[in-house]
Amino acid sequence: MVKIIELAVPSADATALEPNQRAFARLARDADLIVYGHGDFSESDEATLESWKSTKFWTSQRFLALTDSADPADPHPSEVLGNAFVQFPLQENKHLAFVYLWVQPHARGRGIGTALKEALREAILASGRSTAQVWVTGAVVPQDAPGAIVPPTGFGAVDGKLPAIRWLLELGFQFEQVERISTLTIPPAGPDREEWLAGVLRFRDHAAAHASGYRLVTWTGPTPEHHLEGMAQLRRRMSVDMPTGGLSFDADDFTAERIAYNDQRALAKGMIWVTVAAVAEAGGEPDAGGRSEAGGELDAGGRSEVGGEPDADGRSEARGELVAYTVLE
Repeated sequence: MVKIIELAVPSADATALEPNQRAFARLARDADLIVYGHGDFSESDEATLESWKSTKFWTSQRFLALTDSADPADPHPSEVLGNAFVQFPLQENKHLAFVYLWVQPHARGRGIGTALKEALREAILASGRSTAQVWVTGAVVPQDAPGAIVPPTGFGAVDGKLPAIRWLLELGFQFEQVERISTLTIPPAGPDREEWLAGVLRFRDHAAAHASGYRLVTWTGPTPEHHLEGMAQLRRRMSVDMPTGGLSFDADDFTAERIAYNDQRALAKGMIWVTVAAVAEAGGEPDAGGRSEAGGELDAGGRSEVGGEPDADGRSEARGELVAYTVLE
């Protein structure tokens, strides 16, 4: 037997996760190790606490699947069979719900995923949202692979033989697009690092020979105050400029206040990040496409961020994903 419990949302002044919240976070980290083979995307309990607190921009609900004999307040790791959450945007995209669901490999095939799915469905319907979107990680394959499914965009493919893919399609989800993000591994100090850096310098020199009309600005941590409005304009543009296939997205309503607020939340999570921006040499305040720098204008899309928790090892990695959605009736 299995029971599904809903976890409390941490209060704004909470200083630690509750035991059952820690159980959810622990399972999420275990899932990352299985899916990615590393914990680069995992968050500490302290960072998780800040991530889970509701804001005026979004809220969420989380569920745990436990053995019937487990203590709902403090389950043992062996009694935690799966987890799920749904996130609701509150400022824009109020028709959307973003969902996640994971079942322990040893517990699959026993209806646990279906039980968690029903908890998510009830939460989504109660919220009045009409569209759910879900990402499946680690499903990308070549288009000519046996059982590969190609999205309507014509780019990329996923493994149609994977149980998660089959299940989503059976539930009525529509496969919309593949996202693929690459890995950059920075060698440790030594000859390999020197060779790598020499290659980076060659790329830089090649780019410099073709670059004109802009300069680069860099900062670490929160956005400087004189960049906040430009950052907000850039983030609004970037939220809809990226390819989204047939997914339904409205532009995120970023403001200077929201940028500063998100930066402070990142600090509270213990994150360290570096921002590099390309700034046009002429102009003043940026148009709908950049962040401002005194005497210049940020080029649209001319922004790059690298970040992580303090123990990040310098590796930037991401995932191949199935992006799909369904309209709930």
